[in-house]
Amino acid sequence: MQAIRQMKSGKAPGPDQIRPEHLKCLKEVLARPLADLFTEMLDSGIVPKDWLSSHTILIHKKGARDILANYRPIALLSTMLKVFSRIILNRIRHILNMNTGKEQAGFREGFSTIDQIHVISQLTERCREYRIPLCYLFIDFKKAFDTVEHQAVLNALTAFGVPRRYVEMIRKCNTSCFTDVNLYGNPTRIQIRRGVRQGEVISPMLFSAALEIVMQNAQMPCGINIDGERLQYLMFADDIVLIGSEPSALENSLRILRIAASSIGLEIHPGKTKWMKNSYASDYCLRMEDSVIEEVSSYVYLGQAVTMDNDLTVEISRRRRAGWVTFNKYRDVLTDKRIDAQVRARLFNTHVLPALVYGSETWNTILNEERRLASTQRAMERVMCGITLMHKIPAHEIRSRTGVKDVIENIYDSKKRWAGHVARLNDNRWTSRVTNWYPRGVKRPQGRPPGQVE
Repeated sequence: MQAIRQMKSGKAPGPDQIRPEHLKCLKEVLARPLADLFTEMLDSGIVPKDWLSSHTILIHKKGARDILANYRPIALLSTMLKVFSRIILNRIRHILNMNTGKEQAGFREGFSTIDQIHVISQLTERCREYRIPLCYLFIDFKKAFDTVEHQAVLNALTAFGVPRRYVEMIRKCNTSCFTDVNLYGNPTRIQIRRGVRQGEVISPMLFSAALEIVMQNAQMPCGINIDGERLQYLMFADDIVLIGSEPSALENSLRILRIAASSIGLEIHPGKTKWMKNSYASDYCLRMEDSVIEEVSSYVYLGQAVTMDNDLTVEISRRRRAGWVTFNKYRDVLTDKRIDAQVRARLFNTHVLPALVYGSETWNTILNEERRLASTQRAMERVMCGITLMHKIPAHEIRSRTGVKDVIENIYDSKKRWAGHVARLNDNRWTSRVTNWYPRGVKRPQGRPPGQVE
């Protein structure tokens, strides 16, 4: 019953035409028969043939509609397979977490993108304060989840100590699979020989396990010494950033990682892989084989613009645009005065505001940046009320009408909650270690230090 309760509603059905809502409505009746069926499957090692098939639909992203690359494939799997996969995941999750390094924050309970963004922000801030050379190399894989080898996943699970019966069931549910695609009105059946299955709840953890083995075995020379332990890289699923003080060490690490990743079917995309350095690192032309890796001054990592001076100008502009995109998505509801004001305020607070302040836990804002965000929120509130600047209505009067949360207060509340979260951490993760790190043997220059996150 736990696996059924954990399923998300509103999902399209797969080949079995069963929706999650069907199982949730009948969970009291179906719980025991399904438990007996799944137990028998684990004991016998036999899975239904229908679970090996899926329906793939193509969703147009952008660009010309007659170019296949402009479509995103969405695989619809059997709902019963999803329930079974979630049961297996619930049983082996603790084993996977126990064997996953603290560098990986993707798809793990208690971790989030903010952990990695915080580490990057604090590391950049500290190296700038003490004038320590610092370089980041942002790795991009070509279709990582679709190209990882099945055997690499199974080998990783075995190395982690996952019971053999679960490894065998995962093997049978992920090999010999096929999908039916309707291309321009012509149905086509495609055999799937690589990659984890899209839409299956256990797939991200399977991929992370295979990648974890690669990163643990890769003897890379890069890294920054954090109180006696080297911080070499950070990961969020397949988003990897290599960290070092010398560009040449990053180049050697990239070469080692490319070879190690190719052993499980992953290929690094040289055109989308970027690197950056602060002003204290030496100039360098970083290469991967015959390709030159582009050096950039800003890079969007996990949804936040990273710069070597922690300048928020670019990120504030991105947040304002993201806020307006989300606002326009719900404009019809937010501006409909027939809907109760509290309902509209709740919609604004739960959808628009998070887009406007994403990552603000790690920000070190100045007054001008806060004014830009506040100005954006006031403009949105005027649209909600159907008024313009020509009406000359005070901001506090508009706020009393909309009843939404103040964006600046929200930022400082988020920073306080995050500070308490970091202070309570006791698992030795990089989030707290870098926060409390002060370089040894390095004297901070005289003068006022750069701005810091408070």
